[in-house]
Amino acid sequence: MKLNANIAPFADAVDRLGSKTPVASALNSAQWAEVPSEITDRAFFSSTITEMRTLSDMQGILDEALTLNPADAFADRSRFVSDMRKNLGAAPGDSGALTDITSRRRLELIYDFQMEEATSFGRHKAQQTPELLEAFPAQELIRVEGREERRDWNSIWSANGGTLYGGRMIALVNAPIWIAISRFGRPYPPFNFGSGMGVAAISRREAIALGVITADDPAPQPSADPSYNAANQQSIRGLNPGMIDTLKTLFPGVVIQGLKASLT
Repeated sequence: MKLNANIAPFADAVDRLGSKTPVASALNSAQWAEVPSEITDRAFFSSTITEMRTLSDMQGILDEALTLNPADAFADRSRFVSDMRKNLGAAPGDSGALTDITSRRRLELIYDFQMEEATSFGRHKAQQTPELLEAFPAQELIRVEGREERRDWNSIWSANGGTLYGGRMIALVNAPIWIAISRFGRPYPPFNFGSGMGVAAISRREAIALGVITADDPAPQPSADPSYNAANQQSIRGLNPGMIDTLKTLFPGVVIQGLKASLT
């Protein structure tokens, strides 16, 4: 996967990746999915990784790749895998198991997810100018990479309140549907692990022609908070005291500090 250096706002992507706090935890993927997005949004983690040094090494290598070689950041995936296998003291051979942190498959998944999340955040933030929202008020959920086993995204889209336009999954840039279809509670890709799905901008002219908007509709309002933490505060407030105590134990320090008002 190659990124376009003339489009992607890499400074925001680098800031996004660097601002996350490493969180070591034995939680598996299913358990992480139950953690409120206000916490996962600010954390650098991977399921069942309990060594802080491993996460710090990962974050450092990713940050370097995105900072020094942004246009071809995904080309550095092999170096990431090689460096991490060496740091982890991986045995010769490759198990290929996702549960094996030293396997190429697992490390490539981590690399791809973190890179896509950071660069998509940067793009989403850049979209929030009045000029771009006027010119491209909507976007389409599209397949950008093939998969042998594909999720039924049309059904996921419709089940979460999305409208199909001639079978196409299109909505305004800041419509709630983008968060609704995301496993991670974010309005930009990736929407799930290894989904192979991305977004494509829809011009105002095309949006009018498809019936997404009318000629008299104003441009969408910019999002004041691209991370969408403010929009998701209710999920923290609704937690029971037992879950709050668990989160405080698992994620002490800066990750919880920013949520102090909601967690107390």
